[in-house]
Amino acid sequence: MARSFASVGLRSLQLAAVFVVLNMAAQADTCSSLDRLVIALRLTRVLYPELRHREFSISLSAGHGNPLNTPTNGTDIGLAIDKNVEPTAAGSKPRSDDTPQLLPGEADGSELPLYLDFDFAEGTRAAEIDVVCRPLKFINNKSSKQIQDAREVIDSHPEWTDEQDLDTATKLGMRFGPKKKNDVLRLIPLKELSEFYGPLRIQKAFFSITRTKQPGSNFADLTWFITVDRVGAQKTLQIMVEPFRGKIVAISE
Repeated sequence: MARSFASVGLRSLQLAAVFVVLNMAAQADTCSSLDRLVIALRLTRVLYPELRHREFSISLSAGHGNPLNTPTNGTDIGLAIDKNVEPTAAGSKPRSDDTPQLLPGEADGSELPLYLDFDFAEGTRAAEIDVVCRPLKFINNKSSKQIQDAREVIDSHPEWTDEQDLDTATKLGMRFGPKKKNDVLRLIPLKELSEFYGPLRIQKAFFSITRTKQPGSNFADLTWFITVDRVGAQKTLQIMVEPFRGKIVAISE
């Protein structure tokens, strides 16, 4: 889906962040639009540590692919992170979405561009919406080429068994299949995530190979689903992890 973003320089965002207390409590009652933007950037740094100490082109949107062409209070924030764009006399032109780039020197890195959404609002009716200071939902809207290729192959063979599906995914680069549960759980940055959600404890994890198989449908899943207790809050987080590089692709309460 085509996206329109309002470009913002990384250095400008860093300067703005200086005026915000970065170690704000995860359970704070209120926060501003700027606070939520900084929280989104901090969570991005936790989930994608390979982005540290690098220069990128960062664009903002109102989230879910919407252009930032109307006023927004930042309850839903979209970040597009792409290869650094050098300004020219005619302006900056971002690289095409169909040319993914793995960060240099990062075997477990992320393909650029990244399209990340952070939702800070709960409730469905306007009068009932409550804005909180932690992302109630996070999602990486662009799957890696590896997992796209694996799903495409599996989708074309609804007659295959689970074993055949897993064998194919492994040959295409899957490293964290259903027998690698402990390895996957070690990748979850519980300490860092607790800065946003409070104390956390892993409850359970399972690996989904496919959904219901129907010819002509997209049933290949290849996703870890990890349930995490928010200790003392009587709530849980659902964390989704892709099995090729072990990256968190979604978080939701």
